[in-house]
Amino acid sequence: MKYNCFGDLIALCKLSLTISTTTEKNKLDIIQKSTQIKNTCIKNAQKQFVTPIDREDVVRLAIMLHKTNVEIFSLCEYDFLCRQTDFFILINEGCNLINKCVANKLVIELDTVLKKRDELYTAFLKESEKHSHESTINTKALIKNSLFDKIEKCIENILSVIDEIIFISIKNS
Repeated sequence: MKYNCFGDLIALCKLSLTISTTTEKNKLDIIQKSTQIKNTCIKNAQKQFVTPIDREDVVRLAIMLHKTNVEIFSLCEYDFLCRQTDFFILINEGCNLINKCVANKLVIELDTVLKKRDELYTAFLKESEKHSHESTINTKALIKNSLFDKIEKCIENILSVIDEIIFISIKNS
């Protein structure tokens, strides 16, 4: 029996797109669902004899997607600040790119994905540069620095997932 892991991976991707726009009460439910889907994906990948992509790739991608969901969730406490920055847009763009790649079963146009990944990274660097010039020593700056650290970690996770998708796509083509 062949396990079609893409349904679980797509579900993890879709959760990352909903975390930032859902109500505070539902955010914890979404993270619990993300954990449940990740565990199901790993369990099914390990049980099945045949998977559409290597079993290790399924497991690694499920873990990375869940980790990204957790990072986005950790930004929720800064909701009022996060929505006021261009970082919020970058996170959504990254999640949308990941969602499209997984929805296409990791059959991607390599040049397009690489270009979008580089654009995302460049935009992040520009925003980071703006952020570093705005920092001053006061309570608001400390909150912003803490937020920035979480945003940076979140975007690094998104870029890592995109890199993993590129790697898996090249390996399986």
